[in-house]
This record gives sequence, C-alpha cells and structure tokens, in this order.
Amino acid sequence: MKTLTKVLALSLIVFTMVSCEAIKSAIQLKNCEYTYHSISGIKVAGIDCSSTSSMLQLSNITKIATLIAGNFKELPLEMIINVNVKNPGQVAAAISNVDYSVNIDNLNVASGDLQKSFRVEPGKTAVLPVGIKTDLANLLNKENRSQVIAIAKNFAG
Repeated sequence: MKTLTKVLALSLIVFTMVSCEAIKSAIQLKNCEYTYHSISGIKVAGIDCSSTSSMLQLSNITKIATLIAGNFKELPLEMIINVNVKNPGQVAAAISNVDYSVNIDNLNVASGDLQKSFRVEPGKTAVLPVGIKTDLANLLNKENRSQVIAIAKNFAG
C-alpha cells in the first residue's frame, strides 16, 4: 500500500510538471512576434486556384462557369495563411489542437482549426500555417454586405 501511494504521488508530481510546462509554452505565444509570410492552398468552391493548369481542368471549367453565372447558394473559400512566429522569450512557445472562429463586429468572418502541433524554440522563428475557411456567399449576402464593406473600410484606414 505504501508503494502504491508513493507511485501515485510521483505520478501526480510528474503530471503537474508536464502540465505546467505546456501551459507556459501556450502562454509564451502571446509574447511572440507575428508577421505575414505567404498564402497558399487557395480553393474557391473546391477549385484549386493556386495554378492556372488546375483551374483549366475540364471538371473545374464547369464549376467556374456556374460560379460566373451566379448560380450558387454557397461559395466556400479555403486558404492557408502562413505566419512567421518569432519567439523572443526564454521558453518555447507551443500549441496544439485548436479550433477557432474569427468574429468581427458580431459577424462570423471565418473559422479554422490547427490539427498539428506547433512549437517555436526560444530565439527562433517558425512558420505557422493557419487554415481559414469561410462561405463568401453568406459573407456577402444582402444582410451582411454593408457590414462587410464597413469592416473592409476600417481595415483600409
């Protein structure tokens, strides 16, 4: 019984130390410096827009014609915004498995998730791929259009 108590106590101490390290790493993310790196993986209505050759495939030409005609109820946009993350701190910055939603003025603009672990060692820079998904048809519908224009004007200055 004494041995079991010692093992449980030791396990609890190790778990607490690991948990504290994970919390410190997550908190360190707020001290990092973020800059734009690139955009990749752009898809509109499932059409890969990253290259002309993929857009000109026969299966995509039909989709593009439908989009141009305006015959759509949904217009999903997906992309990856790659962000430089510089960690000026003394502790690694890390995060994993996060779902997020971007809301501006009570309007859901985009959502995404981070399914892979991300870590930046102290004094280093790494690129964080941030997946973004939105429905352009919903975002630009009659009810939201004036709000989206106002948001865009605020960003433009």
